[in-house]
Amino acid sequence: MVARIYVQEPYWFIHNAGGEEGTFCFDCGEERRKELLRKFSHDPQTAPLLSRLDGGRAMEYDSCEHCDKCGILLAYSLTNCGAESEWDHFLENGIHLASPEVAYHVQAILEHGMKLAGISKVRLIGREPRQTIKAGSK
Repeated sequence: MVARIYVQEPYWFIHNAGGEEGTFCFDCGEERRKELLRKFSHDPQTAPLLSRLDGGRAMEYDSCEHCDKCGILLAYSLTNCGAESEWDHFLENGIHLASPEVAYHVQAILEHGMKLAGISKVRLIGREPRQTIKAGSK
């Protein structure tokens, strides 16, 4: 059975309304928006900016993106720096083959079109080592 991963679109606040600079899944963003709206309801400059969340689309980032509140994986694409940094992470730490989230991160690197220098040195975690059987042996 193949494990599935649910990636959500990222959301943020218009012009960092209320001093909020995070990136959120929709549910956490809405919850935080309502909290900030209560706090800034009488502020004529901030309250209008809190009328809705911005986002709902993947953006380009320097690293993988997770909701700042609940940690769920958010959709993203990588900058040049981000793709290099993520690839360096996998060169150092290996690739966990059983993790759908790791697969998403590797896919983001591949979609960037980066040449994967050192790919033969990547440790694949969760893979059984190859066993060779000599002809005539059981």
